[in-house]
Amino acid sequence: TSSRKTGPMLANCSVTTALIRSNSCPFQKLFCPSLKLKEKRRDGAKYVRRHHPPQTPYQRVMDHPAIPDDIKTALREQPAELNPFTIRAAIEAQLKIIFSNISVTSIVRHRF
Repeated sequence: TSSRKTGPMLANCSVTTALIRSNSCPFQKLFCPSLKLKEKRRDGAKYVRRHHPPQTPYQRVMDHPAIPDDIKTALREQPAELNPFTIRAAIEAQLKIIFSNISVTSIVRHRF
């Protein structure tokens, strides 16, 4: 049996899950571009990597030819009603709640 207290940890898990489902996921998919690997080849001892231009997952879906137009029109309405600054503020507020429930000991190191 474990002697750890799991009450605050379970509360943090539910808050974290709510954060990911409500704000973090739309923020990542609509407003955070990422690189996708186009080519990777070996040049002697080094690997040379070439990437596609950075795009958000939303842009990749909208540019894909196999996605039907009715789905694309439904997806076009979502970013128009979302504001990245309000989503980011909501994420920061929820992270503040998560970090307020964590007890900091002398063993924990902080990165600033």
